[in-house]
Amino acid sequence: MRYYVAEGGNTMNNIKNTFLLVTLTLVLVWAGGALGGKQGMTIALIFALGMNFIHTGSVTRSSSGCTGKTGHEAEAPDLHSIVRSLVQKPECRLPKVYIMDQEQPNAFATGRNPQHAAVAVTTGITRILTR
Repeated sequence: MRYYVAEGGNTMNNIKNTFLLVTLTLVLVWAGGALGGKQGMTIALIFALGMNFIHTGSVTRSSSGCTGKTGHEAEAPDLHSIVRSLVQKPECRLPKVYIMDQEQPNAFATGRNPQHAAVAVTTGITRILTR
């Protein structure tokens, strides 16, 4: 069986996400200006930029029920082997592997760059899929 890793991301999703984050930033800066003038706008801009960077990985994992506990290789050696085989380039780091205790079969990958990459799977999907 072969596994393929997609290079890059879906362009339309990237455009939608960028539009959403820019719109949210502008709304926050406008609200900051309405409440605190120029100083309020500056504080709102700093806050919005910080939220944009925090938005990736950790928020995605926590909103999906992932507790942040990484799955150790001893707990799921097959899963780690599959993830390791997907990392085709030697310069790429192995992403963190998270296991969510949920019956619904699901898996996703997240991270703003290869250094912050993570793969999350549910216990439900590990029971029904084979290598």
